[in-house]
Amino acid sequence: MATTSTVFSTAVSIAASAVLVRTIANDLIPDELRDYMSTSFAAIFARFSSVITIIVDEFDGFASNKMFKAAEIYVGGLSQVASSTRRLRVGWPEDEDSDALRVTMESGEEVVDVHEGVRYTWRLVLLQQNAALSSRRRQGFYGYEGEAAPLRQERSFEVSCHKRHKEACLRSYFPHVLERSKAMREEERTRKLYTNEYLTWRETTLRHPGTFATLAMEEEMKRAVVEDLDRFVRRKEYYRKIGRAWKRGYLLYGPPGTGKSSLIAAMANFLHFDVYDLGLSEVTLSGLLNFVDGLWSSAADERIIVFTTNYKDRLDPALLRPGRMDMHIHMGYCTPCGFRILASNYQSVDDHPLFPEIEALIREVEISPAEVAGELMRSEEADVAFQGLIKLLRTKKRKEKADNASKEEEKETMPVEKNVSGFCGI
Repeated sequence: MATTSTVFSTAVSIAASAVLVRTIANDLIPDELRDYMSTSFAAIFARFSSVITIIVDEFDGFASNKMFKAAEIYVGGLSQVASSTRRLRVGWPEDEDSDALRVTMESGEEVVDVHEGVRYTWRLVLLQQNAALSSRRRQGFYGYEGEAAPLRQERSFEVSCHKRHKEACLRSYFPHVLERSKAMREEERTRKLYTNEYLTWRETTLRHPGTFATLAMEEEMKRAVVEDLDRFVRRKEYYRKIGRAWKRGYLLYGPPGTGKSSLIAAMANFLHFDVYDLGLSEVTLSGLLNFVDGLWSSAADERIIVFTTNYKDRLDPALLRPGRMDMHIHMGYCTPCGFRILASNYQSVDDHPLFPEIEALIREVEISPAEVAGELMRSEEADVAFQGLIKLLRTKKRKEKADNASKEEEKETMPVEKNVSGFCGI
């Protein structure tokens, strides 16, 4: 029986022989012949394989390959949640408009995705570009023989699936990757707020945390707004088909402090849209209508315009008609439902013994969500904050009662004018 040392010596000899043969082959066999042999062997094995592999190169000629960039974002998202992933690359590019970390796949790693019942395997491959190829590219691009470019690595993705799913991959899966990567970029992109000062747009980062989940608004109305926004963004092809501008107008009206600005922020965060803030208080009705209609006619992509006012009844009907203001949303005073949302937002409390009294008072008095939020922020202790809110509500209730009594007294003391009709004859 062979000893362990004998087996080890034999293995070392075989490995050394293989290295020697490979070295001799590399020295004696021309590069072109080696490439031909490698390609031929790969083609022979491919005939007996049930798997097809599609290559997505980083560059398409001298231009960047958009499909590769989309795949990099998409596969990076898959790699974050894949349990089989062992290595990831994480970066935060300074020149990109995003607050999120960029996660990408490491070379040699594989990640599996399933779309419409088809299994796809992604693999990132690094290709070493030699100096001769770099030189040829430089010569072809610049039209002269330049110095050989330094060695660099070119990347490509390999997507493998069963051969019978080739058409599904090209016609369904790749478009899905493009659309999903676009949505992922929008989700990561930092929203901007543009304000107009002296005919100049000034840019700042929109960091308003408002979402529909945290908005102190009746659930039925929130659901109606979200459904309307969803329907709008889904109907791009419909608007194109009927020849209408892809746009939607909203009117938010109600007393100050009722959440109009928060609703705009929630809409922007929900749709991943930037916000342009423009004051139109000094614009004439004719100028305002021309502005709105001009914005609609010049907008190629989706556009949403939101008007806010404290007094809807003061607006001209020409501005309120469908086509300009398609959805009118009343932002009223705080309700018990709105209070519970604010209590959860500011005190992380979903229920409390003082809630029944607070809700009963809110039904009787007019108090804006902004006033409720301000009172809840006065203390980090829920008991103290809720007691302070009860005190404020009771004060408002007494004041409203006194104001109503005063108005009744004024009505009683006002002189009654009698209309006397007479006839004078000669």
